[in-house]
Amino acid sequence: MSDVESARYWLAWIERGGTIALLLVALGVGYEFVADRLAAPLRRTIETAREAKIAVLNKDVEDAKLKQLEAERDLETLRTKVYWRHIGQGKFLDSLRGKPKPTKVDILYLRDDVESWNLACEIHLCLHMAGWPVSWPPEPIKPREDVPFSHFPSVLGVGGSPGFGVALVTSDVDFKVSPWTWDEDKTAFGALVKAFRESLAEPVIVNRLAPEEGTLPAGVIRIVVGPRNPHLAYAKPHTQ
Repeated sequence: MSDVESARYWLAWIERGGTIALLLVALGVGYEFVADRLAAPLRRTIETAREAKIAVLNKDVEDAKLKQLEAERDLETLRTKVYWRHIGQGKFLDSLRGKPKPTKVDILYLRDDVESWNLACEIHLCLHMAGWPVSWPPEPIKPREDVPFSHFPSVLGVGGSPGFGVALVTSDVDFKVSPWTWDEDKTAFGALVKAFRESLAEPVIVNRLAPEEGTLPAGVIRIVVGPRNPHLAYAKPHTQ
């Protein structure tokens, strides 16, 4: 075979190879087009499923957060129903430091209520540490047998209130019920009101005994520890 014939032979194969290559390229392009058309709905299906799973997970997270908040609210509600009241000793003593003292302080508590008795003992300890003349031990409230008090809760017969936990009671004629009128720096009663307001996690009431409720000697203060009212409790009890 001459050189010319050999060249023609190999050129023919090369050209055939080029044709085959072009055909393969065309097939590849066509396959890519067809594959994209076929794969598009499959990709959408997979993406939709992924987004749905993410949405479910996000909902689970939100549901878990809501359940946590509900659990925290339930725990707070339970706490206000069962917690025992306590005096913030430091704040109580600070409020009484350097203030006038009464001639005597009597503490009464609701009989058979251990929580009220415990608070009464805490109050006694704080007053004793402040150097105030306070009687020991705290006395249980004795029910009155005279009408109308025989028909009412026992705390009413000593100047307290069944709806408020702690009542501060006096017979002093110059006492005024308005919370803005007592002088916290000049009277023992005013200082005591301030001390309770700053150290007890529930409001206290103040009361001057009416004639039918009996009388107290001048300068004597009565502290009536009634039942705990969870609906009047502040967000957090004072502990310092």
